[in-house]
Amino acid sequence: MQYANGGDLQNYLKNNFKNLNWNDKNKLAFQIANGLNYLHNEDVLHRDLHSKNILIHNNDAKITDFGISKIGNSSTRHIGPCGKTAYIDPQILINHNFQYIKPSDIYSFGILMWEISSGYSPFKALNDTTICAAIVNNNAREITILDTPKDYEKLYKKCWDQEPKQRPTITEILVEFSRMSFINKPIKGRYIKDLIIAITCHETREISIANTLEDYEKLYKKCWKQEPKQRPIIKEVLKKFYKMGFGKIIGDNETTKDTENNNSDPDSKIGNSIQLDTFENLSITNHEVY
Repeated sequence: MQYANGGDLQNYLKNNFKNLNWNDKNKLAFQIANGLNYLHNEDVLHRDLHSKNILIHNNDAKITDFGISKIGNSSTRHIGPCGKTAYIDPQILINHNFQYIKPSDIYSFGILMWEISSGYSPFKALNDTTICAAIVNNNAREITILDTPKDYEKLYKKCWDQEPKQRPTITEILVEFSRMSFINKPIKGRYIKDLIIAITCHETREISIANTLEDYEKLYKKCWKQEPKQRPIIKEVLKKFYKMGFGKIIGDNETTKDTENNNSDPDSKIGNSIQLDTFENLSITNHEVY
């Protein structure tokens, strides 16, 4: 696992907050949203988002600690509040049998946005019992920090709405971030702001390069489908590469020869045994943070 040289978000803010401008704060919040977008696109619920579970490496934020994470369509009842009370969806505090859903992660993210804006943990002077009572009985939230940009404030208040259905989706959050000035920086003639809107709202992709192999083009277009469930798994990608002649079956020569002579479908014999000679210099990293 990659070492996070900035520690967790809570300590990072404690040690560096006075040196952070609003571009820096926006960037941190956006990076957390981007990581959460990855999880939600894979139908994964984090279920324990708070500032001790966000690591900072080279001033970039990464989500970690998936100890109680769940696939969205699996059993996701919380079985009582878990994690830090101030970040927990109020619906779970009210009803311990409430089914954890994506908007529950969004609530936690809204609290994180406030924390980034202030440099403090939410309700830091109160114990968990008092925090729970204040949220459940009085719909309590932290007060807005002076000089917080209005768009930023408006966004985190939407995220921590008492009603889950009123909270924005992670895609809508990314679109809102794209409208904030910190992300309006040119990249090879384009703007990140414009790219996010184009990709999330209009499914924009790069155009194909002339003379690209037809099978190669079809493969990468399948990989960048907007819907995760429509993208091929890596095993299917490797099989496609094999069919294009970029790999060979690992096994005895006779098996390989028979496969080629009979012109049979290699899918049934490949299994997990594909050697990609062409890509021997590829570096694959086991990522544990997003």
